[in-house]
Amino acid sequence: MTEFQYKISDELGFHARPVGLLVELVKGMDTAVTITKDGNTVSADQLVALMTLNVKKGDVITITLEDDCDEAELEKVKKFVEQTF
Repeated sequence: MTEFQYKISDELGFHARPVGLLVELVKGMDTAVTITKDGNTVSADQLVALMTLNVKKGDVITITLEDDCDEAELEKVKKFVEQTF
């Protein structure tokens, strides 16, 4: 398992369009990806579940990639999150 934390800098936090793009990104991966905020963990391939986390600017989220992730997948997710949120 590999994980990293990210502090949301986007003024709108998690909102539908970029979260939808995140869902599409992780659905194409060979590893399971989850996002945790305030002890609540949801699958990153579920748009509605991600929106229920109510992620706002300044919140810290933890992104976890399961054991079978490779470095390229990790970097792809990190880059997307950093550029989008």
